[in-house]
Amino acid sequence: MDWIPLAALGELSVHDETPHDKLAERTKDATVLLANKTPLRKKNIDKLAATRMVGIMATGYNIVTLKLLLKKISLSAMLLLMA
Repeated sequence: MDWIPLAALGELSVHDETPHDKLAERTKDATVLLANKTPLRKKNIDKLAATRMVGIMATGYNIVTLKLLLKKISLSAMLLLMA
């Protein structure tokens, strides 16, 4: 994936893999979070203080506890499902 267009919009951090124990540290200040295979469950969702949008870059969204995520992020947030 070419991250250059997104990098032009602001600060960008890209990680090939994120172990579960690093997720909170890597996402604590993220306004936008794009995830692929790292599960977003309650313990992680509770720590997404600055996040306003989550994009799931996968064919499904079973890696996300969706009801909790939608409660945490405002109604104006978007959940992107990308195949």
